[in-house]
Amino acid sequence: MKVLVTGASGFIGSTLVDQLSKDPHITEVRALLRSTSSRENLAGLSYKEAMGSLSDRKSLEKAMSGVDVVYHLAGVTAALNVEGYMIPNAQGTEVLGQVAKECQVKRVVYVSSLAAGGPGRPNHPRQELEDPSPVSLYGKSKLEGEKRLVASGAPCMIIRPPMVYGPKDKDVLVIIKTVASRLAPRIEGPRGQKFYSIIHSEDLCRAIRHLSKIENLKSGEVFYVGENVQYTYQQIIQSMSEALGVKPLSFVLPQSAMKILANSMGVLSRLTGKVYPLNPDKFYEIAVDYWTCDPTKANATGWSAEISLATGMKETVRWYRQRNWL
Repeated sequence: MKVLVTGASGFIGSTLVDQLSKDPHITEVRALLRSTSSRENLAGLSYKEAMGSLSDRKSLEKAMSGVDVVYHLAGVTAALNVEGYMIPNAQGTEVLGQVAKECQVKRVVYVSSLAAGGPGRPNHPRQELEDPSPVSLYGKSKLEGEKRLVASGAPCMIIRPPMVYGPKDKDVLVIIKTVASRLAPRIEGPRGQKFYSIIHSEDLCRAIRHLSKIENLKSGEVFYVGENVQYTYQQIIQSMSEALGVKPLSFVLPQSAMKILANSMGVLSRLTGKVYPLNPDKFYEIAVDYWTCDPTKANATGWSAEISLATGMKETVRWYRQRNWL
């Protein structure tokens, strides 16, 4: 069996390439890469480069030739405007679906996001049968990508992970570095505590591989994945503190202050043309109190998360330290 991974140079994509390359049933793992893509995360892994991008139909046709399964992880998580999200996440996914149908790919596995489904509620993590209600442009663009992929007619399935962490990730690393400096801001809104579902990148990639092999699913089937635990923000910070072996100074960072900072970064982005991790769109996600999802449906297929937050965070911090990222 031959497979193609988009977004292969990212921390999740490269982890998936690593796992797929060790599967005895897979004869070839192709990684969709641009000439400007970093190969750092793919160093030492077994794969074949497929040069192209989601904006180049002909390159996708060549990359998918003879491929059985496409694992679609490519996308944009931060952009200057709505077009910056929609063009890669929605339009790019639509083109990929159209080409996959033309190339008779057996299944497209789209790794979307909990952001596409939207927040959970108190004591009610988000489930697959609920109508999506994304709160950010990012979430809306991922949901639109899901819809366009299904409409393309390509046989597909959709996986919506929550917060992902693990070796090679640079987003959660920002928070870990803050805790390493012995500062632990607590983000609190008008309703107080915030809750999150979370998953280690190795568990996520195991879920992607496991779910992609399930037969007799209707096209467009959706799965949420994650640990069977919802963590408070403070518990996540505590796991970082314990992994780092530090006791940081904890203080409350009011949500109102985060909003002012996010809006200021938005103004700076318009002036410089540079996208910053904290921006007005990201604030809509920060303001949510329940980024939680229910993995029961995925668990019923025989998959479950194996790496707890405490274990995974220790392993992740150790990886960062070995490579002098911390």
